[in-house]
Amino acid sequence: MQTIAFETADAARPSANDHAPLYDAMLQHKSALLRVAYSILHQTEDAEDAVQAAYLSAWTAFASFRGQSSLKTWLTSIVMNKSLTELQTRRRRTWMSMDGDPALLAEAEWHISRGQPTQEQQAIRQQTIRSVRRQIATLPSVTKGIVLLRYVGDQSIAQIASSNGTTHDAVKGHIRRGCQTLRKATRKTPNHKRE
Repeated sequence: MQTIAFETADAARPSANDHAPLYDAMLQHKSALLRVAYSILHQTEDAEDAVQAAYLSAWTAFASFRGQSSLKTWLTSIVMNKSLTELQTRRRRTWMSMDGDPALLAEAEWHISRGQPTQEQQAIRQQTIRSVRRQIATLPSVTKGIVLLRYVGDQSIAQIASSNGTTHDAVKGHIRRGCQTLRKATRKTPNHKRE
């Protein structure tokens, strides 16, 4: 076996053990991260791709991890961002293919005529979703992580409290404050209608 000599100082290179906690977290939380990605993408293969892309991003950015949240929370937010990016890309591809395929366009028109949401209703819904996403991004990191684990990661309050090393009441407080902020965001969205 050939050894590769590095020209740079060895001190500048991270040792293999530097990533051990991240690797352990990836293995331990893989199924939860796949569930988060699947809840956004609704396709197993795309969810697996999003988690792999998130792992790569986390691995390369691990040196910048500040430890303000647990590794699971940090990984969950990266998985969500990768999944949402994939979802946006997929939607762009779908609309582009519909323009070029009259059969797909006719099928979409048929769904709309059968009581599916109108373009205006879809636009309002998309505007609300964008507003909520912007508000989620402004939440304090601990609150954001807890809200994401609860509603996207589908974790119980007990699981969140245990993984973050905090109490049930503290978790409930973060969820309450986060949800209040998100409700305010949806109320500010023009033409928002409650059903």
